[in-house]
Amino acid sequence: MTVGFSKAGKTVLVNKNKKLKGLFNLSTNKIHNCLNQNFQFLKDDNTVNGEAYWERQFLTRLTRRKVLEKVLSQGIGVINDSSNLNRRERKQRLKIARRYSYKVIIIVVNCSEGVLLSRLQRFDDELATSGKKRTWINLYAIQKERYNPPLKNEADVIVSFNSEKDNPMSLTLW
Repeated sequence: MTVGFSKAGKTVLVNKNKKLKGLFNLSTNKIHNCLNQNFQFLKDDNTVNGEAYWERQFLTRLTRRKVLEKVLSQGIGVINDSSNLNRRERKQRLKIARRYSYKVIIIVVNCSEGVLLSRLQRFDDELATSGKKRTWINLYAIQKERYNPPLKNEADVIVSFNSEKDNPMSLTLW
């Protein structure tokens, strides 16, 4: 499971690390894209103020839980590539893995706030250039309020990864 703010480097890590890339990737981004494409009532401006924001969050959580249950019950290795910032929500997801006797590893992906804000601003600028509303900086403000750093007892192993300094290919977990 990855833990970290949006645009901190979680997906880049997963895509560039050979072992993580070989796992079933349960990605919030992919779930959001699928939901947005298939459900008309979710079509809004895709911002934290959009009228479908909370419905999309609810359906994403439900989808993630159902997919986790199915994949883990089949003994498939999974990387949950999402922010996973809230301890209570992490606990629910990790409980499923433990039910199927998985080793639970949390990878905390960090970068300095200055670099993170620069990344978020760049993505907001891209949205604005394409005629869409800015959302990344606003999302970060919400995420900061919800963030509970992982505690040692949440996982079998907790690994810290700094996306500014660490090489994704050198991260070894097992």
